[in-house]
Amino acid sequence: MIQVIIQEGLYDADFVDQWTVGFDQLSEFVGDYTPETVAAITWVPAEKIRHAARMLATTRPAVVVDGNGLDQHTNTVQTVRTTSILRALLRTVDESGGSILVPPLPFVDVQLRGNRPPDFDDKAVFQYPLYYGWGLTQTGVEMTDVITSGKPHPIRALIVQGGDPVAVLSETDTVREILRETDFLVVHDLYPTATAQIADIVLPAASFLERSLILYYRYRPFADGNLIAMQNQCVPPVGKSRPDLDFVFALARRVGLKTHFPWKNVIEAFDWELEPNGIDVDWLRRHPGGYVRRYPAEELYRKYERVGFSTPSKKIEFVASTFTGKGLDPLPTFVEPAASPLSTPELAEAYPLVCSTGLKLGIHTHTQFRTLPWIREIEPDPFGEIHPHTAAELGIADGDWMAVESSRGRIRVRARLRATVHPRLVIVTHGYGEPYAGNDDLANVITSEKERDPISGATGNRSFLCRVRKVEAWEEG
Repeated sequence: MIQVIIQEGLYDADFVDQWTVGFDQLSEFVGDYTPETVAAITWVPAEKIRHAARMLATTRPAVVVDGNGLDQHTNTVQTVRTTSILRALLRTVDESGGSILVPPLPFVDVQLRGNRPPDFDDKAVFQYPLYYGWGLTQTGVEMTDVITSGKPHPIRALIVQGGDPVAVLSETDTVREILRETDFLVVHDLYPTATAQIADIVLPAASFLERSLILYYRYRPFADGNLIAMQNQCVPPVGKSRPDLDFVFALARRVGLKTHFPWKNVIEAFDWELEPNGIDVDWLRRHPGGYVRRYPAEELYRKYERVGFSTPSKKIEFVASTFTGKGLDPLPTFVEPAASPLSTPELAEAYPLVCSTGLKLGIHTHTQFRTLPWIREIEPDPFGEIHPHTAAELGIADGDWMAVESSRGRIRVRARLRATVHPRLVIVTHGYGEPYAGNDDLANVITSEKERDPISGATGNRSFLCRVRKVEAWEEG
């Protein structure tokens, strides 16, 4: 699409000239990515690619949305960069009706990220410096790598809150065995998760109804502003359960970090964090609609004309200087998924279909809500979407149990026939398989943690090879 837009002169030349870097290199670079070439890569006909490019470029304003579908591939970062380049070419960045960069609200740095010791980053466990630098976070595969190797620093103890590594990280069986290698594994959760099954200690967590929390919405209810709201505790914690933050604060004091946790309780910390906005918890409780900050047009749009973009050049960089500095490709070169019919043809002979485990249903949130009877009634079983022609060749009817197998393992799901799914593709639901919610298989049994995006460490959960066969309901996957 970028090649078509540039070749046909459909981009915003003034914006590109004034506010981007590297257009000439980009223009030369995309010359190899003709619609015909890309059609062979994506299985999307060349004329549809041209039509989509022209439709997007001639629709103003336009929004380019890159959702979860671009995540969890071994070429995720460079793929997402192409969507950012599209926005820049069409001048939809920080424009009314386009992709708006809403200014952040001021908060006190409670986590003291800005006061890190000089050697903090040197001691941090990370393999992907750009990903780490964006949020001071590590990926799951970095954690499991360090537990296995002990380098650069061994991880001997692990506390798990609000997540389930065994269920959600790639290659479930491998992750389970790696976590067993820790000297001390604690799970603090509302449910006995798959990770809790191998923990040394399982502590009961409070639910959202049993705790108070500040909600600073990432998913804003409006495009031109911010919202802070208060999630109020409705009932006391049941039994010995404790809210996540209460647990963290108490543990910090016991291990000698009291100076970094000077507050009497979590509410006091919230008040301190909110102070730059001129509000506190009491104010939020008296205003159940929350603290709303809406921005006038002159403050919201085209902020780059006042302060530039957050890059070294203060412009949108088609040729990314930060990538060059890390020895990474500064242009979004397409690299075939690590496991695919083209990159691993021998494996594709045994596993001829492309599999994605990224199908998330609107009635669930990740692994949650499968214990609710009404929701379970709507979608009781995990399923895989498969094209009717492919299913017919394999003797599979709609609703049959089928085994989805990869070189890592196999899972059992219901067949759901969908003409909208490519005949060479199978899309499997994510989130089923928690031991407390039934006897289903965890989808990550068939994914791999070995092949990764070189920039972010993302694994290819949405693009790997599999095969499918019909099984009986009683047969183990």
